[in-house]
Amino acid sequence: VAIGALACAVLWSAIAADAPWVPLSRRATQTLIALIGPLAPGATVVDMGSGDGRVLRAIARRNPTMRGIGIEQSYLLTAIARQWSACSGYRHLSFRRGDFKRTSLGGTDVVTCYLWSNVMPTLGEKFQRELAPGSRMFSVAFAIPGWRPHRTVAIPNGGSCYEYVIDRSED
Repeated sequence: VAIGALACAVLWSAIAADAPWVPLSRRATQTLIALIGPLAPGATVVDMGSGDGRVLRAIARRNPTMRGIGIEQSYLLTAIARQWSACSGYRHLSFRRGDFKRTSLGGTDVVTCYLWSNVMPTLGEKFQRELAPGSRMFSVAFAIPGWRPHRTVAIPNGGSCYEYVIDRSED
């Protein structure tokens, strides 16, 4: 019964979510972490579509004073992320089950995402509305249409990681 419930939860997450959970490869994670670099003490990082929390934990290993918030639609993955973070001692990370399109980004310094291309136009509008000038966004695999990346870095074995910086001077 438990295995069936787990299989149903994973299947439902894949069908109902804007993007099914696909764990970020180790090389892509390393590329993203290098691109983000060191963060200011107390910086807030939001990972949209955080899955099992591995990206936020990797960022936290490099930036132990950051505050991390993972947003994930799957109940199962949210529970796994919470458990792994608690067991690993990452008390400054929190994981919320919810829709990232409805999550406020006020006060966020850095946003990360590894989502499908069809979500990126909506996220671009959300970032422009809600993030303060100087806030940075990092997208793995998919660019934000109509936005010029601040930096683009190739991921070994394929793909790219895009960095965007909110700049209101063009408004």
